[in-house]
Amino acid sequence: MISASREQSLESILALTSAMRGCPDISPEESRRNIEKNCVRIAKIEQKVPREEGGFKYICEKAGSGLQITEDGFVLTAGHVISGWLDDWKSSDNSDGRYFVAKRNPSTVDCWPLDITCYALDITHDVALIKVQYPFYTLAQPVRFKLTLDPTHQTTPLNQDIVLLTRNNPDLLLEQQSGRIIDRSYSFQVSTSPIRNIDSVRTTIPAVKGMSGSPVISLDGSLMGIAVANEWVEIPEYRIIGSSFAKLVYLQKVVSKFVSTASQKLQSLT
Repeated sequence: MISASREQSLESILALTSAMRGCPDISPEESRRNIEKNCVRIAKIEQKVPREEGGFKYICEKAGSGLQITEDGFVLTAGHVISGWLDDWKSSDNSDGRYFVAKRNPSTVDCWPLDITCYALDITHDVALIKVQYPFYTLAQPVRFKLTLDPTHQTTPLNQDIVLLTRNNPDLLLEQQSGRIIDRSYSFQVSTSPIRNIDSVRTTIPAVKGMSGSPVISLDGSLMGIAVANEWVEIPEYRIIGSSFAKLVYLQKVVSKFVSTASQKLQSLT
């Protein structure tokens, strides 16, 4: 449930719905810039160590990445980024800000604690929707970016050029990895995880720990999906360990599931 007033919750729901419809009228350059600006890191503080000069040094678990899709702090990420935390979330309110989202602004890095009561998870396709605590973001507006015209990727050309955008580094500086699509419908299961990833898109982008949840875009700036990168099978013809991304259609479905549940809860409170 969104931890805000009824009016603010309704605005959040509208912003979410609008974000996942995309903005086909904006330019490829603006779409890419907006996605780049809204790449975030998602992490958990494991230890707080006092500094001699005062204050604390925070030692964090390197968790994953995400894409902020509304101004009031909804973020898309990979399901396995948060699935290992859910048991702790049942008995915690995150009042200490242990679970947080970090975002780079032009001159600073801002951190916001997660609202651990407000999320949606699709374990089958390894996608999740999370939100920072209200009122750290108060403006319920969608982030404007383009969406791929084929969210199921049934007609996406093989060998299409794509770019993964991430801030998977301590300073949250923007990094990009370029690659190509080599399989439109790739399924695998991780033996050490309950996550079963079905119908992902396999790419030549190297799998790097911590990039899960990073947005993958086409060269025209359209969002294609988010990296799941939880398979480590070598692709012999490319001599790399490749990665996969969850299709846009499953991101839209997990948002739709959240919107439906939140709307029903709001109606029950009237």
